[in-house]
Amino acid sequence: MDKSTLTIYSKHMKNLTSKSILTLILILIIFPVFSQGVKISTTGGNPDGSAILEIESTNRGLLIPRMTTAQRTSIVTPAQGLLVFDSSLGSFFIYGKNYEGKTGWIDLSSDAGLWTKNASSVYLTNSTYNIGVGTDSPTGKFVVQANNELTETDILFEVKDKFGKTIFEVTSAGVK
Repeated sequence: MDKSTLTIYSKHMKNLTSKSILTLILILIIFPVFSQGVKISTTGGNPDGSAILEIESTNRGLLIPRMTTAQRTSIVTPAQGLLVFDSSLGSFFIYGKNYEGKTGWIDLSSDAGLWTKNASSVYLTNSTYNIGVGTDSPTGKFVVQANNELTETDILFEVKDKFGKTIFEVTSAGVK
């Protein structure tokens, strides 16, 4: 190669490199604006339209940040929805509002605090609450309310023995 050819080649490469860098910068700026999400996958494809991030695998999981209880509770101003694994307790925690509307760390590995379970029972944790089936505003401790579609013979509540025989039933028409 003579000196003039080398100079032309060098200038051409410089322009190509500048254009390549400019193109890469434009792609990096424009792509996120039009992108609907990101998919991390060994099989490829597009992410689900409702997800900003989709992780797909048939043989690996997602490893959530792990920290001790002291580290988790010392996070300054945690964001609503922050998820961590507490290695001291062996539980997942999310920061948000609990069933009473109080903001704080919620242990996802236990009940939500509304119901409690012991060795042989499940019960309402707060005895001042009422339970409603068919109604969102029960007026007593346990209220079963029929809807307009039930006939007089449709069963609202039924108690059976261990063989499945009805002992007691309540219908819209009354008690049997």
